[in-house]
Amino acid sequence: YLAQAGNFALENIAADPDQQQLDLKLIDAAGRPLRSAGQTPEIMQQTIWRFGFDPAPLQQLAQPLAQSVPALAQTLTELAAPATTASPEPTPATAPAPAPATAPTDRQPTAAQTTEQSSLAEQLLDQLRADPQLSQDLNQDPLQELEQGYQQLRSLMARLETYL
Repeated sequence: YLAQAGNFALENIAADPDQQQLDLKLIDAAGRPLRSAGQTPEIMQQTIWRFGFDPAPLQQLAQPLAQSVPALAQTLTELAAPATTASPEPTPATAPAPAPATAPTDRQPTAAQTTEQSSLAEQLLDQLRADPQLSQDLNQDPLQELEQGYQQLRSLMARLETYL
């Protein structure tokens, strides 16, 4: 890490070591990385809140960055300041509305629909693996869960095809 304070660390994630692309990481007490805090101040604030970390140590990370990366230093300073709201979680007014309930049916998906769903899942996995920005933003666990879900879907499709 380039710098570390509390449960936070700054890491240079640029492919070229001569360039600098800083990423704020959440780390555990032993200094092991947990995940990226995110790319925007709002996501950083939500991530820090969800992990229950004290944002005050961010001020220590911001001070040395004031000259070299003033925008990041300003963001870290603002995040370190005492919160004026109870939580950064979306309020019911801004939270997405739940999907409308649909009537249950006895109809099973056709083999063509299942194949199409499998194809879409494969395309999504390919995009997640190919996009470096997504791979930086995603924690490893959700990607593994997606792959496990995909394997379960394939298994269910194979069983469904035996009945068709």
